[in-house]
Amino acid sequence: MAIQVRDIVHDDRDWLRSYMVQQWGSEFLTTRGVENNAVEAPGLVAVRGGEIAGILTYVEHEDDCEILCLKSLTPGKGVGSLLVETFLKDRLPGELITVSVFNDNVGGLGFFQHLGFRIVELLRGNADKARCKNPGIPLVGARGIHIHDELVLAQRL
Repeated sequence: MAIQVRDIVHDDRDWLRSYMVQQWGSEFLTTRGVENNAVEAPGLVAVRGGEIAGILTYVEHEDDCEILCLKSLTPGKGVGSLLVETFLKDRLPGELITVSVFNDNVGGLGFFQHLGFRIVELLRGNADKARCKNPGIPLVGARGIHIHDELVLAQRL
């Protein structure tokens, strides 16, 4: 069944809010020390057979455009790649696109590097600081890795 990517519409936001609260304990994501409402942010949704298969939200800053949330409900099936590639096609040449991951997100780190992003900054202790605002961020994450730091990746188009 083919995957279609479209802009997020109002009806998607209730689903996204529920999903984010269930998965991460909040609709707010703290990146680079700034709290962002990922549910109200603009973005894209991937749909397969009338069901949401993935979501990408972003926020535009003065100097860059930051991917806030990327989630595929069926990892390894190309949904995340399709969302990012569709998102990048709509951006301007020369624009700086950034994304942040916590240090335990080894899969995400590799995924974004595979798509041409480079690690540009290590923000030591940022996950610990974000945990103060969102206690739902676990102390230990994927593969038993203690979550403390945030890595920023970037790609200039």
